Amino acid sequence: MDPPMARAKNKPAKTRMFNDDSICDLVGCYRCRTWPTVAREWFSRDRLYGWPSKDIIQELKSLGFFVVKKGHPFSSEADFEWRISLNLQERKLIHNLTDIQHMCYIILKMIKNEYLPSYCITTYHWKTCLFHVIEENPQSIWIHNRLYYCVELCMKQMLVWVENEFCPDYFIPKQNLFDGRLSNETKLENKHIYEKILEGGFNFLLYLNIDNIRDYFESGGCEKILH
Repeated sequence: MDPPMARAKNKPAKTRMFNDDSICDLVGCYRCRTWPTVAREWFSRDRLYGWPSKDIIQELKSLGFFVVKKGHPFSSEADFEWRISLNLQERKLIHNLTDIQHMCYIILKMIKNEYLPSYCITTYHWKTCLFHVIEENPQSIWIHNRLYYCVELCMKQMLVWVENEFCPDYFIPKQNLFDGRLSNETKLENKHIYEKILEGGFNFLLYLNIDNIRDYFESGGCEKILH
């Protein structure tokens, strides 16, 4: 007999439990070989700083897209709707990050896990934020001694999105990734936390429960990042 599978209401992933008590999430989907019409703006978008490169853009276009069973949170027929997923493109962009961009992403995820456990702001939101910030800023800022500045840019961008209650999808910017997630209470809570972190500067990194990052800053690496 196949292991039991359970799918939460309006969730794309099914959790599969095996006899050895291991668990994995499976996402059913259909793959389309063309580029979604609703995301055409991504190709014609003005990119002042050349990220991603034209070659990467063409490569991402060739990957097509998936549709997964996930409805809009405000829809009365959410359980019957499907959502566009550009997961392959996102993975490709992550794999093409520079070392400093990747370190910035890791720190943002640490911040999320340590200071922002609320479900409303997820790792996916931070990944989206990073993509926007990389595209909208010179590549010259992504250097070792400006790491904190890059983290700060992402934090400030997320703060603006929280204040406006709108987080634009990277490929489909008219799509609000905060829909159904950001209540007035969680908005104020997250806004307060972001402002406190930004006010404290790099010191918040000293309290992250990650030894290699904390040791780096305590050993004097913070001085390099501040200048």
